[in-house]
Amino acid sequence: MQKFRILGHALSLFLFLSSSCAATSYSQEKLPLKKLSLCGQNYIAWVAAKDEDRTKGLMNFRPLKKHEAMLFVFENERPLSFWMKNVSYDLDIAYFDKNKKLVSFLTMKATSPLMKEDSLPAYPSKGVAMYAVEVRAGNLKGLGPRCRLSFK
Repeated sequence: MQKFRILGHALSLFLFLSSSCAATSYSQEKLPLKKLSLCGQNYIAWVAAKDEDRTKGLMNFRPLKKHEAMLFVFENERPLSFWMKNVSYDLDIAYFDKNKKLVSFLTMKATSPLMKEDSLPAYPSKGVAMYAVEVRAGNLKGLGPRCRLSFK
């Protein structure tokens, strides 16, 4: 009987600890949402404005739906570069300057969790940028130099 009581306490402790860890795990869906327009295309975007949120980005996140995005906000303009660590689907990324004017855009390729960090390709902006927007691959076709970002 004593063994069952100890086993019961151990099981209770395990369930408590696992639920506590799950409650504190990182979730992109807890980030604030903003409506944004990217060159006339409308999206609902999770906003990554803190270092931790920008670092996690869309790592281990489900594939974005057609009108979903992630908006990365930086404190000042500088050359930006992103990678696709633990992102299993292709993404388009667009970089914007402090005036929210398009700097550059490109498609980033999915990676495998088995890839070593030092073998992951970098996807840099072609100039200084203050904002980056990631969307589902294929959504950023036909962007031009007059393209602007707006969000509320």
